[in-house]
Order: sequence, then structure tokens, then C-alpha cells
Amino acid sequence: MKIGSKILLTVTALLLMFSACSEAALAEGETKIVVGVSAAPHADIMKVAAEILEREGYAIELRIFNDYIMPNVALADGSIDANFFAHASFMIDSIAQMRYDFTWLARVHVEPMAIYSRIARSLGGLPNGATIVLPDDISDRTRALRLLARVGLIKVRERPNLKISDITENPKNLKIIGVSPYLIPGSLSGADAVVMNGNIAIQSGLHPMHDSIAVEVKDDRYANVLVVRTPDMNKPIIRAIAAAINSPQVRGYIERNLAPLGIRASFF
Repeated sequence: MKIGSKILLTVTALLLMFSACSEAALAEGETKIVVGVSAAPHADIMKVAAEILEREGYAIELRIFNDYIMPNVALADGSIDANFFAHASFMIDSIAQMRYDFTWLARVHVEPMAIYSRIARSLGGLPNGATIVLPDDISDRTRALRLLARVGLIKVRERPNLKISDITENPKNLKIIGVSPYLIPGSLSGADAVVMNGNIAIQSGLHPMHDSIAVEVKDDRYANVLVVRTPDMNKPIIRAIAAAINSPQVRGYIERNLAPLGIRASFF
């Protein structure tokens, strides 16, 4: 069974397990909210927004997740009130696939996807027949294949969602393998190169701009977004957190602290 199929079955089972639980819509006067985030840079960005919200009388609890599946499961079952861990393209695919009743309210930042290698200092140093590992979810696989095409390693079909089978030219006979995104850092020692999401690279101690051999240009389709349950989207606390995460203070934090990592603000 493919990894993607196993993940889908796992998530489906989890959702069935939680089906007896109603989605916990926030009360109109609620002043506390639990937000699911990835460790970096999302938690750091959200802490800046939380400082603003605390001055407005709100309490923000951050819950750290280290995968791309459970933050959406937790939002669906009501154990968190919002999540901020993934980009818009990933969320659009997840909502369609799992039929989540979610809405994203704010674009925040774009993290660069990049190519990393332990054996090559440049793209030209990759040998013929090199093994390249990339994410296997629909949106990030598409993004990774487009990056490989942009830097000239392959050519792909022009279509919204790409599979490895959509490679039309592969002059170096690269062996391209898809795995779960959070498994990619562990693949770096065994593969000739990997294509890795920015947040996972940063959490693994890599610098996207210094440690990679190629990095994508900013693309707002991959802006990381604040996501909530649709019934909650107009609650005051939800609107407050959306405003805070698109505030000048957050933009300033990104520009001062995260821009050197290739991360850019992507506010409306």
C-alpha cells in the first residue's frame, strides 16, 4: 500500500472516531482560543500576534504539531479553534479531499521550498541516476516537481496537480521518490538530494538560503494561512486573531527575523 493511501485511511479512521463529537463552535464572547501550529516559524509568528491579542483581553494557547495531518483532524474535532501550519494550496486540497468545513482567513508568509544535498554543492554536481526525494502530498509534490523543472533537471506536463508520472523529460535519469514531508530530513543522508518545505528545513537546523543548492522564487499560491472552522469565522475572537496575524508588528517581525531565511510576508 502506498504511503499516501495509508495516511488517508488513518485520517479517515480518526475522523470516524471523532464523529460522535460535535464541532465546538466558539461562543460569541469567548476570550480564549487554542491555535495549532508547527514549531517553526509558525509558533514564533503566532507568539507575536498573541502579544497583541493579550493586550486586547484575549488569551492564546499554542499547541505544537509535528505533522501535516493532525492539525486538521484537531480542528475538525474541536480540540483546537484554529490552525496555522500549512500553505493555501495544501489546505485547498485537504479541504476538498476530506470535506472539512474550514475557511482560511489570512495569508501570512511564504516559506521557500528548496533542494538540499549532502553530496553535491550545485545542481551540476548531481550524478546521472541520482535519487531525489520529495514530498508525496498533492500540493507539495506539484510544487517540488515544478521547482525541479524550473532549475532544468526535468520537464513536466502543464497541469494543476502533478504526479511523478507527469515528468516528460528526465535527461539525467533521476530516480524521484515521494515520501511524507516530515520524513524528508531523515532521507537526506541516504538520497543524493531532497526537496524540502521551508518550515521542515528550518526545524531540522537547515538554512534555506545558505544550505540549499537551489531555492524557489516567492509564489503566493504557497502562502501559509490561518484556518478556522467555517461556523466560527465571524466570531469576534477569530476576527481579532486574523487582524493580529496580519498586523504591522507581525510584518516587522517577519522582515527583521525571518527574511534572512528566505521567508517573506504575504499579507493581502
